[in-house]
Amino acid sequence: MLLDRLNARNGQSLQELSADLEMSRQAVSKHLAVLEAANLVVPVRRGRDKLHYLNAAPINEIAERWIGRYNRGRLQALADLKHALEESRMSQPVFVYVTYIETTPEKLWQALTEAAFTLQYWGMGLKSDWQIGSPVLAQWGPGQEFVDIGQIVLEAEPYLRLS
Repeated sequence: MLLDRLNARNGQSLQELSADLEMSRQAVSKHLAVLEAANLVVPVRRGRDKLHYLNAAPINEIAERWIGRYNRGRLQALADLKHALEESRMSQPVFVYVTYIETTPEKLWQALTEAAFTLQYWGMGLKSDWQIGSPVLAQWGPGQEFVDIGQIVLEAEPYLRLS
């Protein structure tokens, strides 16, 4: 239920997640601790607030490992039909992903901040001076012009953190 709530609206506080549930805030807190330990929920501090985000990376890893042997096309068709027929559509969610990569911090930073790499692996090249408050520009294909996508750098500590 908590994962469903975060999937519907990511970045919620304990108070928001506890609202309208038939369990105490303490019980919700304990459930969140289990989900955090399983790396399914990622807490992010915003000042005094602790916001919780769904981490879909482990769920995707399980899907790749288990569903890969089945007919993925049929499963996707069923999921598309379900979403098309359901009355309430989910608003555009905000996601936080966590994955572990065995490399050096310098190589990882270079990969995340070079347009050629992001274009190859994410389908869009990202370019910025990677300073806090700077715009992030996107390139939709090789040789295409970079355009402003309305995103800015929130945090940037080379080799440590990029948000």
